[in-house]
Amino acid sequence: MQAEYNAKKRQTKIDFIEIEKITENYLNDIDEDTKKVRDFFRDLAKKLYPQSPSGITINVKKGGNQLAFTIEKQYIATVNQNQLNNLQKVLSPEEYDAIITNNTILTLTDESDAAKLLGIKVDIGNR
Repeated sequence: MQAEYNAKKRQTKIDFIEIEKITENYLNDIDEDTKKVRDFFRDLAKKLYPQSPSGITINVKKGGNQLAFTIEKQYIATVNQNQLNNLQKVLSPEEYDAIITNNTILTLTDESDAAKLLGIKVDIGNR
């Protein structure tokens, strides 16, 4: 019974190593395909937030964990309507939808207090 357990344990380690190898190869293979999109967002983030780091990082976690990868997203953009209008002029409708519309999580307006960042009106006036 111990020999069977040890054999399965070794095979599991071999399987994890193979999955890590496949994943690393996949990430290397798609690198060239994603470069244009990645560079576009990197340039946009640098223009909007020159002092802040941004990007998406995918790390392969070695060691047989159930969580094999960590994905860290750091893109947060504050974009005004005039900037969106300018982007619409240089992007096709499909590109605009793929990059902006389909990735918009929250739109803040001054239409009501609920549409503000904190969901309330904050008075910071002198007292």
